[in-house]
Amino acid sequence: MGSTTMFQLGQLSQEECWSLFSRVAFSGRTSKECQSLEDIGMKVANKCQGLPLAAKVLGGLLRFKRSREQWQSVLDSEIWELEEAGKESSFNERGRHLMLKLKDKALSLDSICNVKALRTLLVESQSINNSVANAVLPQLLDQPKCLRAVDLSMPRFGCLIEELPKEIGKLTHLRYLNLSNHGDLQILPEVMCDLCNLQTLDITGCRKLEKLPHGIGKLINLRHLLNKGTQRLKFMPKGVEKLASLRTLMKFIVSADAIGNEISTLSDLKNLNQIRGCLEIRGLRNLTDVSEVEQAQLQNKKNLLVLELSFDSDWENFSGKKGEQRVKIDGKTLLEALQPPPFLEKLEIRHYRGPTVFPSWMISLTKLKSLDLSHCKNWKSLPPLGKLPSLESLRIRNMERVKKVGDEFLGLEGDQGQASSSFITAFPNLEHLRFEGLRSWKKWHYGIPSTSSREESVKIMPILSSLEIWGCIKLQSLPDHILQMTTLNKLYIHRSPILSERCRKDTGEYWPSIAHTPNIVINGEYIKREGQ
Repeated sequence: MGSTTMFQLGQLSQEECWSLFSRVAFSGRTSKECQSLEDIGMKVANKCQGLPLAAKVLGGLLRFKRSREQWQSVLDSEIWELEEAGKESSFNERGRHLMLKLKDKALSLDSICNVKALRTLLVESQSINNSVANAVLPQLLDQPKCLRAVDLSMPRFGCLIEELPKEIGKLTHLRYLNLSNHGDLQILPEVMCDLCNLQTLDITGCRKLEKLPHGIGKLINLRHLLNKGTQRLKFMPKGVEKLASLRTLMKFIVSADAIGNEISTLSDLKNLNQIRGCLEIRGLRNLTDVSEVEQAQLQNKKNLLVLELSFDSDWENFSGKKGEQRVKIDGKTLLEALQPPPFLEKLEIRHYRGPTVFPSWMISLTKLKSLDLSHCKNWKSLPPLGKLPSLESLRIRNMERVKKVGDEFLGLEGDQGQASSSFITAFPNLEHLRFEGLRSWKKWHYGIPSTSSREESVKIMPILSSLEIWGCIKLQSLPDHILQMTTLNKLYIHRSPILSERCRKDTGEYWPSIAHTPNIVINGEYIKREGQ
């Protein structure tokens, strides 16, 4: 069998407790957000009384609360009834927060299974045999009826349990359940849907998980569903639309096989207007009715900052039930219907199979800072992305049919009639630009005459600081604005043999033009490094 080691956790110093709490609570936030919440966060960390488990769990809970008001509410709440594991009493009488480590030795739960008032449970495994956890957890979860937080998370791609014990359904006071990175967990039991007070469910990295409970709509208080990295999930169960309190939904899957009322469709996102942060929508290739997209009303998700749209990689070969050929929606029409909210800051589009398109809604994304376009294999040219006023980072990957990048990329075609005295700026705020895997790309050239007054009135990427070119094996040259740029801090060229040769130190024809760049990396080797 195996054994458990019970830790009556020692106290951290104030600085150590703050470091642990802030690392968890501020994960994924901007520096501006961190500064805004730091003063309240320090007070919360101090109230953890140096308990590492409290700091970790409360940091996890606050990670998804965005406003100062929400953080203040936690600070002022009644959860701070922390009692030390008694100086004169046993753990069983006074303990509230327990960290348990499982080992491959003799099993004894006598000292902990009577912890009726336990509030927080963190289980770690040092066993290579998950049968230890499978034996211990049912007994352990069957005892404490007042648990508020259970953390069974594992290091990346670990395995503590293969199946969640049915006893989990008895923890009706549970608010936080972390099952992240359980590599062998395949199914969540239906009894989980009895956890009516559950607010956070973290199944991040459960890569073998095949489905969510069909009764998920009963989790009416669920606010955060972290389901990134669940590659085998093929659908979202019906009932997701009932989760009116949902704030975080990391991924929504559009299923190829909608069966009666068992599977949610994209239109079920209609009333989930409180979701915020990041949302990935996979399986867009499976849509057969554009009205389903329009009913989802993505544009009304005002707090959504990051949107990933994945059409998936097997567009041509998908089908519904055996022998049935599904009808595809015109790609341009579909992308136009996927209008995101106006305050979006990051957008990613993958495996789009329609023609080159610049949706009408794109120019309205005045807050868009990051754009990632990949595997749009029918694009022969790039859209006029230079029109995006706030774009800071642009990554373009695996566009197999693009052979030339020119004026269309800048978005200046419609400005030819403007007076030469008016200044036009393409990519006014772009700082980072990366091209990767454009294997047919040969020419990067703009048709602005070098002697014209128009050249003086057009600025291209005036604050670009980083340019990366990966795997563009046919690209022959860099445009003048790159060679003349004084703001460029890093030039990275990899597996692009023609450019690599032209940028060779001292002997390459581009070297005199790029030698002022502080950092130059060719095929993984620094040929110039700032300060050297």
